[in-house]
Amino acid sequence: LALALATLALQTLVAHRELGGSFPATLWRMSGYFTVLSLLALIAALAAETLGRRLSPRLTGAIALAMLIVATLYHLVLARIWTFEGIAWWADHAVHSVIPALTLVWWLPRRTDPARFADLPAWLAWPAAYLAMMLARGLVTGFWPYPFLDPTLSGWPGIAANLVGLLAVALALAIALVALRRTLGR
Repeated sequence: LALALATLALQTLVAHRELGGSFPATLWRMSGYFTVLSLLALIAALAAETLGRRLSPRLTGAIALAMLIVATLYHLVLARIWTFEGIAWWADHAVHSVIPALTLVWWLPRRTDPARFADLPAWLAWPAAYLAMMLARGLVTGFWPYPFLDPTLSGWPGIAANLVGLLAVALALAIALVALRRTLGR
């Protein structure tokens, strides 16, 4: 929890330095990223558990999937187009590599939380909702957080193909998580 909070704080400071302008404008811009919103969900879950709350297996699985999506898309697509130096590099790798890896360390050994294929629709609801929200936000504001969501770069047919591809990757990762969890549970 402390590392996730520190990572979010560092990422926020780096983003504010990079973007300039007001702090509320930085927060608004950051709220467009799946990474940041998923990290906030992880922080909320970890804080709830720290306070003694038992979280539903569907929720913990959805969060684990979201953070795995963060790492996968970053390393397969975004790391090649975004380059950072210094403290920004550390913040970037903490949020896209370290925290997702630690999320799996948190989630995989949860023996009391069954991983079921029946939970996949619930797990995939967040990535699907995010994509819909960001398309609507982009149409209103002109801000596209990721190049694969920007219709000015690939047109609407390209966006449709990207959405299908993104959801297919998310589904494949979800299936892999359930299979891995079941394998480790034996």
